Amino acid sequence: MRLIIRVFSALILTVAVLAGVLVLLPGEKVAELAADQLEKQSGRKLAFSGPVRFTLWPTLGVKADGVTLSNAEWAGPEPMLTAERLTIGIAAADLLRGDLRVTEVSAILPHLNLATNAQGTGNWVLEAPGPDAAETASAEAGSGPVKTLAVEAVSLTGASFIYAPYGGEQLEMRRIDLALAMPDPAGTVDLEMVLRPAKDPVTIEGEIGTFADFLAGKVSSAGVTISTGGGRARFDGRA
Repeated sequence: MRLIIRVFSALILTVAVLAGVLVLLPGEKVAELAADQLEKQSGRKLAFSGPVRFTLWPTLGVKADGVTLSNAEWAGPEPMLTAERLTIGIAAADLLRGDLRVTEVSAILPHLNLATNAQGTGNWVLEAPGPDAAETASAEAGSGPVKTLAVEAVSLTGASFIYAPYGGEQLEMRRIDLALAMPDPAGTVDLEMVLRPAKDPVTIEGEIGTFADFLAGKVSSAGVTISTGGGRARFDGRA
């Protein structure tokens, strides 16, 4: 359960960061400006081997192909994340009011290289901006209305990951599907995940209370049903 929570948190945090930078500007400008902004704030390089385009129909938003996010310096040269395609849908009405309400984030064939160092820090934890960057962000925030970011739904298709804990045995898993509905991050979030560690798939359906606290590593209420070919188990409590 702890491993599932760690991997799940890393997936959501990474997608949320990419969503935040990709909705800054439409079209090809995103590839250069968003990548520069992310590198300044986190030290990670965001690259696109395919086109980045603004879409109007059927969903207003951004679609990017060949997405790559670099790894922490101590975690090796392989990218932390790659994805064949990342699509982000945006609510137009909220955007006009200065808010970013992301109605949909979907990733096709995303792959994560996850690892922890000797201090137990995961490579999915992005570095905080330095004092100069923080002062700049503060000054920019004071020059206009405060922007908020909310993501309503996340969908991952054909995801895979390699998890290498420091001093532990490496774990690899493929063909993971995830659907997450979170209209209110401060409230209850519904999730459905399909894992395929062996011949029979494992389906995980659950609800997580106070999702923002959960991603931050705080204790939250949780209810999870795990179903396999051999039976079903249910957990209700706090995680």
